[in-house]
Amino acid sequence: MYYIESADTDEKIYESKSFDAAEIKDVIVNRLQNNPAERLLYYKVKDKADTKYVGDHLLGVYENRKGKAARILTHGYRYLT
Repeated sequence: MYYIESADTDEKIYESKSFDAAEIKDVIVNRLQNNPAERLLYYKVKDKADTKYVGDHLLGVYENRKGKAARILTHGYRYLT
């Protein structure tokens, strides 16, 4: 399962059981056009069989840069700007 949430409000914006790149892109672009100051976090829910790690896997961080949705590079859950 995949989901997108707002880093500012911790509100889940999108949730899906399967990966659909076009739909995910549309959700991110539309949300950032309507809320340009917002930062979005894109996660994959961890498998129950995976007992080595705790929590969901962060796949990407997105924000509005120069009027376009842009992916922000992360390293160790720190934003590289």
